[in-house]
Amino acid sequence: MQNALSESEARASDLDEQIKRKRAPKNRIEEQLDVLTHRLESVEAERSRWEQQAGHLEEVAEAERVKVAQLKKKLEIAESGPEKLTKKEVNFWRAKAETIDAQIKEYQERLTALRRELIERDAEIEKLQASGGTTRTAAPVQAEAHPVGDDELRRQLNQRDQWLAELRLELHELRGQPGPPLETQAEVETLRSQITGLERALAEAHNMRAAAQADAARAEHDIAAREKAMREAAATGERARTALTEREHRIVELSAEVEHLRNEVRQREGLDRESAARYEEQIAALTRDAEALRSRIEQDRHDMSASRAALETVLQERENEIDKQRQLLMANERDFEELRRQLAERDQAAAEAGRQADEQRREALECDRELADRQQQVRDLSHALTERDQLAAASAAELDHVRATVNAQGQEIDSLREALDAGSRELEELRSAKQRLEAELMDADARAAAAARGLDAAREQMAGLEGELKEEREHAESLGELANERREHMTKLQEQVEEAEERYADANWRLGKSLYFERIVKRRKGLIQKLLEALRAKMKANVALKAGLDGLRTFKQTAEMNQHKLLQRIDSLKADLKEAEEAVKRHQGATAAKEEISTAVARATALEQRLNTQAELIQSLEADLKTARLAQKAGGDEHDEVERLTKELEAKNQIIEKLQADDEEQRRKLSKLRGSESETMRLKAVTEKDRGEIEALQRELAQLREALTRQSADAASAASGNNADLEAKLKERESSVTQLMGTIKEHESTIKKLTESAESWKRKYQFLATDQPDAYKNAVQK
Repeated sequence: MQNALSESEARASDLDEQIKRKRAPKNRIEEQLDVLTHRLESVEAERSRWEQQAGHLEEVAEAERVKVAQLKKKLEIAESGPEKLTKKEVNFWRAKAETIDAQIKEYQERLTALRRELIERDAEIEKLQASGGTTRTAAPVQAEAHPVGDDELRRQLNQRDQWLAELRLELHELRGQPGPPLETQAEVETLRSQITGLERALAEAHNMRAAAQADAARAEHDIAAREKAMREAAATGERARTALTEREHRIVELSAEVEHLRNEVRQREGLDRESAARYEEQIAALTRDAEALRSRIEQDRHDMSASRAALETVLQERENEIDKQRQLLMANERDFEELRRQLAERDQAAAEAGRQADEQRREALECDRELADRQQQVRDLSHALTERDQLAAASAAELDHVRATVNAQGQEIDSLREALDAGSRELEELRSAKQRLEAELMDADARAAAAARGLDAAREQMAGLEGELKEEREHAESLGELANERREHMTKLQEQVEEAEERYADANWRLGKSLYFERIVKRRKGLIQKLLEALRAKMKANVALKAGLDGLRTFKQTAEMNQHKLLQRIDSLKADLKEAEEAVKRHQGATAAKEEISTAVARATALEQRLNTQAELIQSLEADLKTARLAQKAGGDEHDEVERLTKELEAKNQIIEKLQADDEEQRRKLSKLRGSESETMRLKAVTEKDRGEIEALQRELAQLREALTRQSADAASAASGNNADLEAKLKERESSVTQLMGTIKEHESTIKKLTESAESWKRKYQFLATDQPDAYKNAVQK
């Protein structure tokens, strides 16, 4: 293919050099046509520039929309996050989002206005092209508007009329002469056919002259309207440039604000991570406090069990002492029984000694005094016994387990009272026998003294028991207070444990929420990256499509220019041919005329061959361009546009059968196009490679996040187990989380580097796509 292109380019260069060597000087009509074509090309270039500016503004508006959406999402995340923003900050960012929305609406309105202006410019350009076509077809008419061009046409028509008259005369002469040879007849036939063609061309020229005279004023009005439209386009271009500078300044401000927001988001992420670390530290401290509290509770339980055992031992000892007291009381009862038996014996003795009572009255009086004393002692003893009863009742009310003993003692005291009452009755009965029972009374007094001593000993024992009961009561009260204190301490410890568990649950919830929001942020970042990549690919495709359309337009313009040049060249060749025919008719018999005719015929055949080869070359170039454009196109509408343009080019190719391409310009265009295509392919390969690396890193990040979530879930499920296992697992989880965060930071840094490299490649590609190549600029200037 390259060899064929090089051969076709070499042939085209040879033909172009030949045509340039034989190119006739341009007249005023051709110069005016060149001026009009240059104006059309400049208007077309202006329209393409406006289209590029409109596309750029649309891209800027789309980028602003994306930024506003990102800001809104960040606001929503910040409002719904664990550490909410203040109301003032929320109102500030909402006002900022509303101002950005208003600016975007203004951008959209201006874009719609620019689109309307572009549509109007396209309509004006189409009108100019139509008027340009009419001016091309009616080029002699525009020339006649000027008197000098009319004189030249008249002179040429007069010359052609003279040549035709001379040719007719020669033809009549030849008819009158004897029959010429077959070669001359064939030449004459060819000349006749050429003459008829010239006559038809002359009639067409007259018709074109008449039509051109009618359209001259209209062409002038179109030219004036075109110049006015160009001035308006220049003014609108200046306004658009000022608007673009304002938009660029605004974009710089918005980018600064976005960078500020990104820094704030990074700071918030750092604060969230620090708060999560603090929460984890608090959780570890709470777990340690819970362990300490549990150990203290266990120790208190052990102390309580020990105190209970001590109390049980003390109570057992007291029960043993009470049993001993019971045994003593039983012994006293036995003693009282013995006394009752002895009193019964004494009764019998009193009955026997009743007879001796009178004799012992004086002794009885003494015994009365002694009995009064003894009664006083008995009263004191009864009073002491009542006090003892009261103390026993109080001790029975305080200690339930001693009631039975105290009641038994009360019964024993009652029995003693009854025994004392019986003794008093016996003494009253013995008053009558006091004289007889003085000796027995002495014995009874001795025994009573012994009983009093026994009662004093019993009282002392009861006092000791009361002291011991008081001590036991005080000890029991102190133990109750200690138990209450331990119970209160245990309730406080339980409350602290519950509070620690609540804080632990709150910390786990906050950690889960932070992880959830982190996953949401990372997922949204991935979605934004994907959207940015899709937008970049779309922008690249649009830029390539615009470049292809610009190339097609420039190629169409150059083809029309070359067509017009070829038509002019054909007219000049026809004029040369007519001159040669006239020379042949004048010098029919001379060899010089034959040589000129043969050279003219050879030149015409060579010219036809050249034109055929040039048409083949153009067809091959168009086929190559068609395949290259079809390979670059990606959408259905663009494909339909390319097919329509290719059909128009095929129609033009049928008209431009004798086109001679400008070889150097085409060669420069092809080299630039090839260079841009190779650079585009290389950039696409680099971006695809970067995209693959980004996707691989995103997959690794997803895997790391899944591992993080699994570990967090395992840690949350294991929180209900043993505290020691919980601490070990928490430590392992903290170490794993730190490792994962380190790896995530490394991957984020690599992703950031890759995105920066992709942005740099995107800027390079935009620079290559938006800047017009030198070949296009040269084509527009020509």
